[in-house]
Amino acid sequence: MTRRTPAGDASPASNAPPPPITRRTPPSDPGPSAPAAPPPPSAPFVPRPPARPNPDEAATRPVTRMPAPPTPLPAPPGPLPTAPPPVTPRPPASPARPTGASGGPPVERPPPPPGPAPAAQAPAPPPVAPPPPVAPPPTPSLRPPPAGPEIPSRPRPLVPPPGPLPAAPPSSAGRPGVRPPSGPPPGALPPGVPPPPSAPPPGVLPPRPPSGTRPTGMPSRPQGTVGGPPPAPQARLGPPPGAPPRPGLSPRPPAGPPPVAAPEPEPDDDPFVVPEVQPARPAASIRGETWDLLGQPLGLRIDDVSRVFKSGDVQVAALQNVSFEVAPGEFVAITGPSGCGKSTLLALLGGLDRPSKGRVYAAGAALDQVGRAQLDDYRLQRVGIIFQTFNLVASLTAEDNVALPMLLAGVPLEERRQRARRLLELVGMGHRARVRGGRLSGGEQQRVAVARSLANRPGLILADEPTGNLDSSRGAEVLDLLQELNRNGCTVILVTHDPEVARRADRAIRLRDGKVVPGVQSPRRTGRAPEQLDPPRRLSRSDAIKLGLQSTGRRPLRTAITAAGVAIGIGVMSMILSLAAGLQQQVVDTVTSDTQLQTVDIRGPLPGGQPRALDSTALANLETMNSVQLGWGQTIVGGTLGPDGGKNPPAYSVVGLPPQRSHSPRSDILVAGRLPTDDAAQEVILTADQARKFGWGPADALGHKMRFTGLYQGPPGTSAAASKPQQLVLTVVGVASGAPGGDPSWALLPYETANQFTVNMRSANNWTRDPYVGITLMADSLNHVTTVRDEAQQAGYSATTNEDQLRAFAERLNYVELALAGLAVIALAVAALGIANTMFSAVLERTREIGVFKALGSRARDMALIFVAESGLIGIAGGIAGVLVSALLAKVGNDLIDRVAQSQGSAGGLRLFELNPLIGVAAVVVAIGISALSGLLPAVRASRLDPVQAIRYE
Repeated sequence: MTRRTPAGDASPASNAPPPPITRRTPPSDPGPSAPAAPPPPSAPFVPRPPARPNPDEAATRPVTRMPAPPTPLPAPPGPLPTAPPPVTPRPPASPARPTGASGGPPVERPPPPPGPAPAAQAPAPPPVAPPPPVAPPPTPSLRPPPAGPEIPSRPRPLVPPPGPLPAAPPSSAGRPGVRPPSGPPPGALPPGVPPPPSAPPPGVLPPRPPSGTRPTGMPSRPQGTVGGPPPAPQARLGPPPGAPPRPGLSPRPPAGPPPVAAPEPEPDDDPFVVPEVQPARPAASIRGETWDLLGQPLGLRIDDVSRVFKSGDVQVAALQNVSFEVAPGEFVAITGPSGCGKSTLLALLGGLDRPSKGRVYAAGAALDQVGRAQLDDYRLQRVGIIFQTFNLVASLTAEDNVALPMLLAGVPLEERRQRARRLLELVGMGHRARVRGGRLSGGEQQRVAVARSLANRPGLILADEPTGNLDSSRGAEVLDLLQELNRNGCTVILVTHDPEVARRADRAIRLRDGKVVPGVQSPRRTGRAPEQLDPPRRLSRSDAIKLGLQSTGRRPLRTAITAAGVAIGIGVMSMILSLAAGLQQQVVDTVTSDTQLQTVDIRGPLPGGQPRALDSTALANLETMNSVQLGWGQTIVGGTLGPDGGKNPPAYSVVGLPPQRSHSPRSDILVAGRLPTDDAAQEVILTADQARKFGWGPADALGHKMRFTGLYQGPPGTSAAASKPQQLVLTVVGVASGAPGGDPSWALLPYETANQFTVNMRSANNWTRDPYVGITLMADSLNHVTTVRDEAQQAGYSATTNEDQLRAFAERLNYVELALAGLAVIALAVAALGIANTMFSAVLERTREIGVFKALGSRARDMALIFVAESGLIGIAGGIAGVLVSALLAKVGNDLIDRVAQSQGSAGGLRLFELNPLIGVAAVVVAIGISALSGLLPAVRASRLDPVQAIRYE
């Protein structure tokens, strides 16, 4: 058997059986055994197993067992650190047995304080001088005590005083059940006991004791299996009140009155009061807050792994035949000089790279044999990575950086916000949650990186030189936090070349030239099968759009320039489409205003056919056809027109209006005045352009006398001048926006007046040409228009309908639209190239950020979705801006053209650009499609980046 020493070490015991556990009474006054006193209620103490008596010696020596009250622990001077995770209950080590009967010098014990002895207490030894009052010592430091006089590792057992215990007031830490101080004032120390070192400041974690210093009897951390059952509920960091002391930590002295010691025994005796075994108080848990710190601890096995990098014909072996195991919940340091393969090995353990040879087993599978998506899930669910260079996204806040892994895992917004804030508070960065990552100091960034590594409750933390860029104090904070996470059950693998840092781990694996230095001991293998990965939720489209929106806001100037290029292309396309629509609408309005939809226009004989006269005889024959309601001839006489009595009148033509009974003339073409009331009236309608040339406004021209001199049969210059000109004196009764056919040189006469003037000109000058330039036939209904056209064509005439005219114009307009569409395509192509160039630049500039995303578990689909969403947002912004600009330009253009037309005497309401909502929606859709396609190639390139190379990209 072994005997515990005051320092907690084990020393060999003799082969003789130990003496029984009794309390010796003086020979002269043997007293009865002291009755067992009940332990104080709700006293927080560490349970200890009862001592086992020697059966051989029990027959010769009576055994008296006195339960001792537990030793209450004092409250620390500041806020308690967070509690460790509850693990398998560990029985505390047996209290140090004072030397005596088994050898060694006796240990001095202070006598109990003066007062009436309990009735069941044994008689005291010979009187001795009372010691000075003993006060409870201050809270000891959690760090190992300095070298000095050896003191017992645990307080001596207490002898309960008689009578009921007084009610205990709450201590400074708020823990009930602690006895109020009575006796010596606080602060006094027992004689011969040196003062303990001062306690560390609140919140500072004690250093981890070196490996191999656990006291004898304290069970080591239970080694789980790879993918074994889920761990116990996690606890917050730091020992909670009432929790058993951790291995290597000094126990806390009682916070109540000084301990009451039993009388000093004889040197050859070993009296000891055995306390009753009480259950340990469970560690504080935060599962009540629906928040967990860590997941199931993860174990790893590396079998004969090699990693060879190729660069052309050169091969570099970074790792050669590396084999070892890491048990769940173990803290392992990978050490070695620079270039020995530490970071390469860490990348293999984290699923960031694949070995050239060998196997890496974790999370139920060989990592080198699963697909990229499974590796991404492995990093997202099970692994938390702490980079040497922090690798925070500079444009995101500390809270958003911590929430990034949860965002990739599809965690709802409110849940990931709460967890991110809780993790920041855990690492002491709660007050900097809204500060962007680029504005944090090095130590703050590293703490945020540690919090980010805990976002998805990992079971494995990989730390690559976490203290390499920090000063000693900040580095110690990070190492203390890693140790505390390991105490909570998390597997920690730390890469370092600093031996001081490596001493914090349970064991170290040293690499040299890509090989493991012999002497590394691996933990015992387990035969249980590891747990398989569950498919997690993935990044949602809405979150991808949010990330794309954040990315576009990082460089607003470049984004604005790219969106402006899209807006120009979309604006040009919208203007072209609106112009084509406007022209078509104007043609429709013009055609339907000149002739009714029921009319058929006769323009001479068919091409290549027999000549056909256009005179009164032909008109009479055409009017006799079926379905013809009315017909009239169209006459044009050229000459001069000017104010009566004026000199040098300009050349104009007069054109006959349709007869009144046809209802063809429309008053909406007038800007002033009226239409003629009689087909034979001596009246005229001028155009606004003609009135302006005569110096009149539209309203001023009304009532003026005009003289027309006929000179030509047809427009001026189309025939020989008349030898006997004829004149007409006409009164201006109206001003029109334009003449039929759009010729500004035409003046409009009533139908009979124009026909009679033509007949007079033909008879006076012996003209032989047909009196009509065309004949118009009106069908009795819209359904018979085609019938009338076909019959006229069968009669040998060239006949067209209004629909035919629109179709012919549409064909000509299509050529114009194609030419304009070519310009729009060129503009859109330029915009698409601008977007592609912008996205390629963004991929290059954010290569390291892409590597961080992929290292955190982002899939290739997620990265492609983010960049496509970013380019699509640029397209949406550019498309909307282009449509709005084109609508504004169309309105301004229409207003400007209309004002110019009105200033020339035309009617108002002219709309050359017709931008309807359908064109706007189509333009925005086209912008989004072109932008998304332009960003697709850069997005695919970003999704295929190797995370290890991307993180190292400068």
